[in-house]
Amino acid sequence: MALKKKLLQGIVDIKIIKQMAGFFLKEITIIGSILAILLLAQSGACAMQGEPLINGTGIFVSTQENWDFYQGYSITVKSVNRESKEAWVKLSLNDELIQETILSEGETLNYSREYEILNLTLDSIYSNPGGELVTFKPVYQYIDLELPDPIFEDEDHSSTNENNEINNDTSTRSIDGFEMIWASLAVLLAVTYYRREQDSNRG
Repeated sequence: MALKKKLLQGIVDIKIIKQMAGFFLKEITIIGSILAILLLAQSGACAMQGEPLINGTGIFVSTQENWDFYQGYSITVKSVNRESKEAWVKLSLNDELIQETILSEGETLNYSREYEILNLTLDSIYSNPGGELVTFKPVYQYIDLELPDPIFEDEDHSSTNENNEINNDTSTRSIDGFEMIWASLAVLLAVTYYRREQDSNRG
């Protein structure tokens, strides 16, 4: 009888171990799938967004003058309304008009394809007897993946600065991605623990 009882207990223990192994294997599979999805989404977002060429600096443009960006983009301040503090701004690519708008102080001009390329905010409009001056800040430009690579006037100085900006931007995105992954993992582990507690209470 004692031997039979031990055998029955052993069979029960094996079934419990198998159930627990199956449960944890299922949870690990779910966690792995979610982590894979998050990593793919993060890498896809980084791939779609071009590298930053101008990263939050400020520029100033006089009326009837152009400001040239990288890859053939440029803006022109056509005119200024001093009373309403508005500026008529045109955006061109290789001298062809692609967008125009009237901006008030604090408003933003944004140009995108499937990803953002240019984003600049009209900061202030200054008027004096000599003419008008419009400042834009912050200004962001990202590489247009459909155009040839940008050419920097001062290759050594520009490449150093741009590499620093790109590395800082990449590090920020990597940190954000890891924070999201760890947060998701913590939630899944908490759910797993809660389920185990529920199952043990039912048993």
